[in-house]
Amino acid sequence: MAACPVCGDVPGATDTTERGNTAGNTANHGLAAIAQDGRVYYSNTSANGELYSMNPDGTDARIVCGDVALFINALGDRLYYVNLGEGFTLHTVKTDGTDRQKLGDDAAYNVTLYGDRLYYTNLSDDYNLYTIKTDGTDIDKLYAQGVESINAAYGTLYLSTWTPDGFVIYGMDLDADGSGSGEVFSAKRSSLDIAYSTGVYAAGGRLYLIASDSGNNYTLYSMDLGGGDLQRLEYREHEDNAG
Repeated sequence: MAACPVCGDVPGATDTTERGNTAGNTANHGLAAIAQDGRVYYSNTSANGELYSMNPDGTDARIVCGDVALFINALGDRLYYVNLGEGFTLHTVKTDGTDRQKLGDDAAYNVTLYGDRLYYTNLSDDYNLYTIKTDGTDIDKLYAQGVESINAAYGTLYLSTWTPDGFVIYGMDLDADGSGSGEVFSAKRSSLDIAYSTGVYAAGGRLYLIASDSGNNYTLYSMDLGGGDLQRLEYREHEDNAG
């Protein structure tokens, strides 16, 4: 496929669509998110991962609900998260702890909120890509192949996956009719040794890829949103610290 044209040559592209969390937080299992009330909502590791809130300076910590939460997203006065205690199912609750609802029966992972929809990899269906509205309606399978990671930005859902030709990043147009969707980056086409990746993330008008080669050496790459201008930012060799 040709490189995805969505925002691919727009320097410093901006994104005004509401998101439930930052790319960095989502990449680290969405353990915290800031809501419109300015408070931080987080998985409290000192309380078995239950959903708590606090002021940004760490004061006034209080429990929101007893669910063990991951992939926390905040929009308006509501929180959306994966509830580990109920089979990784999607839940929502108001920031004051009221009106808790279960959104579906799928075991969800890599959850990201963009606009009025949640996107996730479905552990109940071989890590295929799904979406659901924030009110729990209109569940849809978007991609029928196991997906490693997802990140929504600039009207595009970026997803990393494996194909017979190796590691690939696709861009899926979320704002139009899908005509801008397609392959953004191919490890084979770029002659890179990628054994696996910890994910792809969009921020500041660029994509960032953390990848490991066959020797377990990690490299951080940056590229424009169309897959061009590939840059190696950092390289770390594997160290065997055993013994």
